[in-house]
Amino acid sequence: MNYEHIIWDWNGTIVDDAQFCVFILNDILFKRDLPNINLRYYREHFSFPVNLFYKKLGLPCSGKCYDEINRLFITHYKKEYFSCNLHSGVLCVIDKLMKLGAEQSVLSAGKESDIIEFVNYYKLSNYFSSISGVQNICASGKKEISEAHRQNIMCTNDKLLLVGDTIHDLEIAEHLGIDCVLFSNGHNRYDVLLGKTSRVIKNYERLLSFIS
Repeated sequence: MNYEHIIWDWNGTIVDDAQFCVFILNDILFKRDLPNINLRYYREHFSFPVNLFYKKLGLPCSGKCYDEINRLFITHYKKEYFSCNLHSGVLCVIDKLMKLGAEQSVLSAGKESDIIEFVNYYKLSNYFSSISGVQNICASGKKEISEAHRQNIMCTNDKLLLVGDTIHDLEIAEHLGIDCVLFSNGHNRYDVLLGKTSRVIKNYERLLSFIS
């Protein structure tokens, strides 16, 4: 194989939760008398840090009000996350990679304890050698934790691949000096991703051609 270790993003990359996130956001927007958004708008504009995206929606982007919105979002997400499915084909790819001998891990901008809970719920914990997330709900991204995650992976950069679904994932890969493939059915649209890199896939069967 071309790579010995695959770092997976979680939200939008493994679990199909973009529409669910739009539903939660629209509930928050409705309660503040702000216009709702659709999935297309969300996937075109979503970015990290999330407060900049919230600013576009007219939501608070700092201070106690911003913290309260984050708490509301996470509380709602944790109550109903089980309504989301894994992306089509992703489990088959993860399983095949394990059988081929590739090590795999999760690097997420979500709170680490929550990501571990989600991974366990979907019965995927046996596939990942490590799971890294943040220690807060600020939704500021994962650049700070990416270096520590990388240090625990025992292979050279040219044998390491990050699979994500947002421009932020590409930024993390570039920060670490590793290759990246972006999945276009997550939290950013295909054309948004393609504006930054040619390594964009629409389905997970295509991912295997990058890896083997």
